[in-house]
Amino acid sequence: MGPSNSQKPLLLAVAVAGLFFPQRVHLGLDARESTPGFKRQVVFLNAETRSLKRASIVMERVVGLTVSTNTIERICLDVGNDLESVAAENWTEVLTGEMVVPEVAIVSYDGGRIRTRRTDCGPGVHLRGKGWNETKNAIFVSATSTTSETDPEPEPPACFFDPAHVAKLTEKAKTKENTGADDSLPEDEELGPPSKAKQSWPKHKPKRILRTIQSSMKNAKQFGTQMAREAHRRRFVEASRKAFVGDGLTCNWSIHQAHFHDYTAILDFVHAVTYLFKASVICCGKCDAAWSTYTGWMTTTWQGRVDEVIAHLKDHQQRIGWPLKDASEDDPREQLRKVIQY
Repeated sequence: MGPSNSQKPLLLAVAVAGLFFPQRVHLGLDARESTPGFKRQVVFLNAETRSLKRASIVMERVVGLTVSTNTIERICLDVGNDLESVAAENWTEVLTGEMVVPEVAIVSYDGGRIRTRRTDCGPGVHLRGKGWNETKNAIFVSATSTTSETDPEPEPPACFFDPAHVAKLTEKAKTKENTGADDSLPEDEELGPPSKAKQSWPKHKPKRILRTIQSSMKNAKQFGTQMAREAHRRRFVEASRKAFVGDGLTCNWSIHQAHFHDYTAILDFVHAVTYLFKASVICCGKCDAAWSTYTGWMTTTWQGRVDEVIAHLKDHQQRIGWPLKDASEDDPREQLRKVIQY
């Protein structure tokens, strides 16, 4: 069971606990007789286990300390509330030191899902709604890279020309959409065996210098403000090149327009691939022509000529017809309309 609704501040605590707590257990107890090192153990154990009870069991069997579930919950809530208060003050008392202006500033945003339960309901499982609730997640990367007068990588990666790989990506995305689970796509290891050959990092690709992460259950507008605050702290506004990466959800680009409008907007290409593959099957059926159509659209999109792809899709929409107002989700005409909109 995931954290209760009252444990929301723990999301923030997990993200920055490594900054807030020292690596060693310090001598001296606070008013509740808990050392900072002990608190750190409790917070991370609770974050990595599925319930307060499991955290208590692991604490006793691995660490050798008997800690009640009530104590674990209290410590985590105290830490989360403290960190939430600090966050509202721009971390001025936690994060010190001069931030270096990045050569390349990258902000990436995505939504996820977390299971939560109702509070004050007594023992047992009392799910909040269906149990799944949305999280907001953002990554801030400072990087270095070289520039080029021409496209250093004009052709898409080979994996997007692999029918089995693309089919698995699309099926995974469809499953997530139907179940309302985490919007993320599968990890590389889920899609096939890793390559044994160790590839060298291409010179034109950005090299990460520093990365920080934010997670919250606040709404998109509130989280966008938090993201802007972190970007300001990281001195992203002073970077010569800035990028904002996200999938096609409207709220992603509302945050981009409100706080990062001068960042180059980049669509998560894996999401684009799944939509293009789906559209090729709608337009051509399950045949060789669909695959060749997909690879053409995918390559054109990779090279930045998105308008050409949209024009082709609209031609196909005109051919098969526009959906009626009461069209079902399974209607090919409605599915193609959504692809074009995306």
